[in-house]
Amino acid sequence: VAATAGLLPPIEAIDVGLVSAYLSDATTGLPATRDFETRDYSPSSGLEYPGPPCFGVGASTFGTGVSGGVSAYFGDMLGDHFIGTAIQAQGTFKDIGGEAIYINSENRLNWGGAIGHIPYLTGFSQVRQIEGGFQQDLFLRRIYIDQVQGIARYPFSQTKRVELTGGFTRYGFDTEIQRGIYDSFGRLVDFFRFDTISPDPVSLWEASAAFVGDNAFFGLTSPVVGERFRFEATPTFGT
Repeated sequence: VAATAGLLPPIEAIDVGLVSAYLSDATTGLPATRDFETRDYSPSSGLEYPGPPCFGVGASTFGTGVSGGVSAYFGDMLGDHFIGTAIQAQGTFKDIGGEAIYINSENRLNWGGAIGHIPYLTGFSQVRQIEGGFQQDLFLRRIYIDQVQGIARYPFSQTKRVELTGGFTRYGFDTEIQRGIYDSFGRLVDFFRFDTISPDPVSLWEASAAFVGDNAFFGLTSPVVGERFRFEATPTFGT
């Protein structure tokens, strides 16, 4: 029996109401059985976070151009599978590139691979007098880096591991000339775009073996305590 001498009326309100009803009935709404269906974990990758996109527009006497890039990272619930992708574009279709990497960390031996096609664009211009005006040549020189790489890592402990990589890299070259013909008043009269002689491609095979140690703790911008080391051998063969 509850003591009621210190309670304000009405006494009938004790243990009456929605909260009291829920507290006295803790099983209503729960599943009727405690035996739930179980099945093996099946990893499925989903978008974890996108990288910050970038976008730009430029204009000149040769025309208007746009550029930009975006990246995205995918993974499964346990973090056993990681996929990273990035795409960049500028200028023309020749300047579209991208990379993708996959890492499998399901077992102690981590393995994965990477593939990429990255164009690097540089250039310079030349101007010379011609009859009735002048000619401006814009030389666009591109280096295409095509790469395929395999990766394997085996940790001996939380701070020491061995890394093995092997891959193939091809450096391709392309030289394009954009030629503008101007009259003596600086007005564009004609425009040409054509390819010219480029160096032969360079093909390289590379292998790497490394012993890595890292027990450092990071601050805001760099490690603040601990040590890090890496002993690596990386021979390169090819052109």
